[in-house]
Amino acid sequence: SEMCIRDRPGESQHDNPIHQDIYNRFSKLGMRFWIPLRKVDSTYGSMRIWPGSHVNGFIPPNDYSNSYYPKIQKEKCESFEEMLLEMEPGPAVIFDPMLFHESVKNVSDKIKFVASIDIQDIGALPNFDDPEDIISKMLKVTKERDKARNKSYTFNR
Repeated sequence: SEMCIRDRPGESQHDNPIHQDIYNRFSKLGMRFWIPLRKVDSTYGSMRIWPGSHVNGFIPPNDYSNSYYPKIQKEKCESFEEMLLEMEPGPAVIFDPMLFHESVKNVSDKIKFVASIDIQDIGALPNFDDPEDIISKMLKVTKERDKARNKSYTFNR
């Protein structure tokens, strides 16, 4: 899947709290490419990451106070160093979808453009009939979030 994220100044549509990229994930193996198409930093908007936080795999969100954006509370990140991505356009950040990360708001007067590309290995599909399978657990969170967003959820295996 691929997506271009556009954050207009003052817009909050893409302000994601601390999370893992579990939505629309159907494979146990995958990676995300995050490519700024304009400068990203604390002014133009960016992403904050916690390097190494992917090692524990899927951590269910523990804060559903806003079910539109279920989040992982900051305490879960305390054992990892926080890093703000500050980059010029062009280079890509490639990360494991289980990495804890969050949006950094665009407070500039310019639109932030970022290309986000997910790559998933279809050879590593889960057992969708097993409720204990890690992807089944992620899909359960996706269904709850989609319900809050009034979206219908379907996936044909």
